[in-house]
Amino acid sequence: MYTITLKDNYIAPDAQARQSYIDVHEHRVTPWNTILAPVANITQKDLTSIGGKPDQYMVDCLFYEIDVATNDILFSWSALDRVPIALSTAGIEGYGTHQKPFDPYRLNTITPAKQGYVISLQHCSSTFYHNKDCSIRWQLSSIDGGDFQLNYVGFSRQSHVRIYNETDDSFFLSLFGSVKRRGKTDMSSALILNVDLVNYQATPLRKVSDPNDPVYSPNPGSLQVLGPKTSQPHLFVGYEDVPKLKEYDGEGNAVLTAQFGEFELQSYHGYKFQWRATPSWKPAVVVHRASDKTVEVYMSWNGATEYALGDLLCFTVEQDHSPCLL
Repeated sequence: MYTITLKDNYIAPDAQARQSYIDVHEHRVTPWNTILAPVANITQKDLTSIGGKPDQYMVDCLFYEIDVATNDILFSWSALDRVPIALSTAGIEGYGTHQKPFDPYRLNTITPAKQGYVISLQHCSSTFYHNKDCSIRWQLSSIDGGDFQLNYVGFSRQSHVRIYNETDDSFFLSLFGSVKRRGKTDMSSALILNVDLVNYQATPLRKVSDPNDPVYSPNPGSLQVLGPKTSQPHLFVGYEDVPKLKEYDGEGNAVLTAQFGEFELQSYHGYKFQWRATPSWKPAVVVHRASDKTVEVYMSWNGATEYALGDLLCFTVEQDHSPCLL
């Protein structure tokens, strides 16, 4: 239907020319038919203030709001223009060349809000609310709280941040919190925070992980809130570097776990949706004679979503009558 592109004087991290420079980390189609799309642009910068050298190379994270039908740019934002590099938790050692640029921000979430946009910068362990004029409304940081006091909140390198039930006084914030390395004591977990804008406090409403099957993902995963945003909905969690998906109920119990590969296989985001499929082929049927009067019929219709199990069908065949037909 539409092809959305960004063509400009951007430099991709691999320095290759592209038909479009839209980055992979987040694409959000808004209810007003625009798309929020990020760009990673390599640029030179004096990094001596953080232990680097003059004119080193770094990644500037930008995002644009683009009209889907016309491809017109309606809004643009640059992390380098708005967020001090000193907030970055990324190490510069070994980086700064054109082949290995320093990445101080790592933009992984853009979501629309009432007064602007909520932006997650993974390498700053911070989420920012930016007004339409690009000024910062607030910062929530897992390191020092930013503008908020953190009440029993523990996470780092957040991703897949979403804002719900936003009012002038408060809102809910959902996110996935990852760890920096495998084997760290804290498990990767999904969080929903109640953010109080009157007293500027952030308190966890939900924090879910599976103690019977702990996951330590060095990179961010995803969190999908299933059902109403005001109750205790189920949460669907993906772990990116660890090829697992988990669903948690309202009490925080893991009610579904799916694994789809070895450790090296990645899935950036995982979602759960209603889906219906009827295969174009017929069911496979195998008949086994269990006794003189009984046969067992096994049936499989792989791909059919309206059947929970392959049923074991048994029926009696009388010796003096014709065989029964399925």
